[in-house]
Amino acid sequence: MREDKPLVYVVAAERSGDLLGAGLIRAMRAKCGSDIAFRGMGGEAMAEEGVPTTVSIDGLSILGFFDGLKAYGRIKERVAEVVADILIHKPQAVVLIDSWGFMLRVAQGVRAQDPSIKLIKYVGPQVFATRPGRAKTLAGAVDHLMTILSFDARYYEPHGLPVTFVGNPTLDRIEPGDGAGFRSRHGIASDAQTLLVLFGSRKSEIDRVGPAFMDTLKRLTAARELTPIIVVAGAVKAHLSPRLDQARQEFGAVIVEEEEKTDAFAAADIALACSGTVVTELATAGVPTVTAYKLGWLTWAIIRAFGVMKAPFISLVNIAANEMLVPEFVQTRCRGDLLAVEVSALLDDPKRRERLHTELAAATDKLRGEGDASENAAQRVCELSGAAVAYWRRSLGRRASFLEVKEPSLPSDITASVFGDVRAEIPGEIWPSFKGKPLRPLCQLNVAQAPFRPKIISDLSMISVFIAEEFWEAGGYLDIEDATRPPNAAFYVRVYRSLDGLVPVHAPEHGSVLSPHTASWMSAAGLDYPSHDLLPGPALTDLEDVMERSWPSTREGVKLGGWPYCVQSEPFWKREHLDKRFEHVLQIDSEEKSGWMWGDMGCASLARSSTQPNYWALDWQCH
Repeated sequence: MREDKPLVYVVAAERSGDLLGAGLIRAMRAKCGSDIAFRGMGGEAMAEEGVPTTVSIDGLSILGFFDGLKAYGRIKERVAEVVADILIHKPQAVVLIDSWGFMLRVAQGVRAQDPSIKLIKYVGPQVFATRPGRAKTLAGAVDHLMTILSFDARYYEPHGLPVTFVGNPTLDRIEPGDGAGFRSRHGIASDAQTLLVLFGSRKSEIDRVGPAFMDTLKRLTAARELTPIIVVAGAVKAHLSPRLDQARQEFGAVIVEEEEKTDAFAAADIALACSGTVVTELATAGVPTVTAYKLGWLTWAIIRAFGVMKAPFISLVNIAANEMLVPEFVQTRCRGDLLAVEVSALLDDPKRRERLHTELAAATDKLRGEGDASENAAQRVCELSGAAVAYWRRSLGRRASFLEVKEPSLPSDITASVFGDVRAEIPGEIWPSFKGKPLRPLCQLNVAQAPFRPKIISDLSMISVFIAEEFWEAGGYLDIEDATRPPNAAFYVRVYRSLDGLVPVHAPEHGSVLSPHTASWMSAAGLDYPSHDLLPGPALTDLEDVMERSWPSTREGVKLGGWPYCVQSEPFWKREHLDKRFEHVLQIDSEEKSGWMWGDMGCASLARSSTQPNYWALDWQCH
């Protein structure tokens, strides 16, 4: 069943993907508000964004061939559950985050039964490092790849898979922490040496690197004064509990949860971390780090035997820098004695730590995209799904007040809005002229009574517009400050900051054939939109039929604010006179009741300069 509003289904199978999903959902809500709905499978972070999981992700954080075999039955069951839920709710798009094996099966399951659902992979497998054949496999399973690595496109695009580099959200998540405050809260002296320890976010990782990390702490605390700080991911806290108790009792470790992670980063002299996303986070914060990793022995043997691993490093930071900024201890080198030596060397070399602080930050800059990565990803998902309409509606909708032209009679209040006449002026005001002939009154608009006024005219209460008999010559801009001189264009604008003291106009014979009509503003302002074919974003060509069916029209008629109906170039004066920064104020449409026509049923746009408010501009076009 399709939802009333665009539905995006987000799938994350482990902690890092859950965080990416939460950031994406948050950014899409900021862009689309209530115009978009979410459903999905994830963890605590996505649930905090109001998207509780439809399928449990417990036991799905798996790495390695043989770990996957052992969990195959569980994976197959969860894949079937999430595919079934997707097919029931028929979202406009499904975003599949990281977790290669699980997401591939979900994509294939959905594609086989409903090819109309847009499938978007968020974070591709690292084919630059291992198993390049996965690029072709992914290209056959999904419609688009959003990557966090700037160099990914060259591996996927040759197989026909469109790729968008959105940047790395990890780099946006890390904010400066309060190291001094952290030390004070936990009773750590300001000059005490600290070692931040991160065991990983998967149970299998903890089981494999945990013994080496504990041995490292034992050796270091026996040899020197050192305060270990351990940050624990909530999903593995219970699994890590025995080691946490030992570290607290035997090594004097300070144990904190993820809420204090950035402060712990700031308080740390160096870090010892299981390889993964957290190493990139530490590099972003400039924390010198030693990393380690260990696979199952059978998986490791296959990798070694078949030369599966192509990259010289396992850490993205080292790959980006093309050098070993973060010392890596993999498999047989993941040992307490080796790690303790490397950590001690860093602790004893403050100059090296200072240099690494700078070099790590520079390396992570190479991984950044332009702007906020989650916002970039959100925009792309919007563009690739029906949510594009909601996104651009929210981004481009402009408030406007709409005028109703009513009876062919005039109210007693001379300051009321009328079309086809001008009825009030300042005593002694000179009637504008063009080529020696009086201009004709076109309309008088009491903008103080409008439910919405654009900010550019917030200082005005009334606007009166005049037009020449030779209206086709109207266009361009003029300075209205000196009303004693005739204007140099075939139109004129009178503006009034106050209605006090206005008197009935003293009009010369101007030859107008218009029929004056009472006019009034509709009681509520509304949103106005540009033509759908002017929307930015190259991907919108995929959605032309969606746009034509569901994009709201630009409103016709006389309106204050909004978008000009005919002159959708945001007229020529915006391009040619950038120093004056004209902003659209008022649309004046052809008005049959009063007998006014801009050529063949055209309309005009009136604008004011934001830098020189006495300058006004007019442009008009036929339909």
